[in-house]
Amino acid sequence: MDLRGIKMFMCEIPLFDQLKQDDIPVMASYLEYRTVPPKTVIANEGEVGNSVFFIVNGKAEIRKEGMDGKQASMGFRGKGASVGEIALVVDSPMRIATIVAAETVEMLVLSRENFEKIILKNPAIAIRILRNIANTLSQRVGQLSGKVADMS
Repeated sequence: MDLRGIKMFMCEIPLFDQLKQDDIPVMASYLEYRTVPPKTVIANEGEVGNSVFFIVNGKAEIRKEGMDGKQASMGFRGKGASVGEIALVVDSPMRIATIVAAETVEMLVLSRENFEKIILKNPAIAIRILRNIANTLSQRVGQLSGKVADMS
């Protein structure tokens, strides 16, 4: 996939919605496009995370290992969703869940190494991305809090 195609896909990702028009080609140059076939493990719970995944098309299932050692589905992420954001903002983060392609998944990948380059070379872009990551994680914590309250 060329840079033009990546820029087009970026429009589908809410985490990029605060970027200015001039930021998009810069950010796109740091992203890698991947296609993942169904049932492929994208990331494993417990491994060190070094990238975030932005789903452009398809669905990924989020699985968490229970006390009994079995994996339980925590839900699905589809078009526009991001998974693995903590890998960009925490030193040596361990993946907190397994991510599996439920169907063919097209995604953009931002490695921690490339994000650190963005921080150094384009801090304004990094700040916009970090704010969106914080908002996304805050929403997820709110959703989980609601589920825990419903269980009580």
